[in-house]
Amino acid sequence: MKATRLAIAAVLSVSLIGFGTTMASAASQAVKTGTTSAGKVLVAANGKTLYVFTADSPGKSTCTGACAQAWPPVLATARTLGHSADVKAKLSVIKRSDGKTQLAINGMPAYTFSGDTAAGQDHGQGMNASGGLWWVLSPSGTPIKAAAGAGSGTSPGGAGSPGGGTYDYY
Repeated sequence: MKATRLAIAAVLSVSLIGFGTTMASAASQAVKTGTTSAGKVLVAANGKTLYVFTADSPGKSTCTGACAQAWPPVLATARTLGHSADVKAKLSVIKRSDGKTQLAINGMPAYTFSGDTAAGQDHGQGMNASGGLWWVLSPSGTPIKAAAGAGSGTSPGGAGSPGGGTYDYY
């Protein structure tokens, strides 16, 4: 009976160790690289392109309210920070005015764009919205300030928004 309990405990321990490794591996891939019209860029675990906002400053997000709806902050904790081997940027977290913690790349708050509906899109690249410009990031975390190709602030649906028209986020 005691030997059976020990065997079960050993199997559970090995299973839990394997589970912990899997969870750590998933967390370690929170930021990776992907390809958009701007080239090789940083993306979130779900493949969505990451952006920085020129109105922000290191360690401080100014994008709240309607801005944060259009440009969702990438929420993170110190436990969820991690990246693929080809990411050379420094990842950290900052505290937002609402008390939530947000991913920062080289100190700058990171966002996705609601107009990007699939991996590989960069429709927000170079967009002037909410009081500043929005840039995708190179694997080193440097903003790519090149003219946008397919990511010119337009979406496949028309001249700016999924339903046509222009984005006007403030």
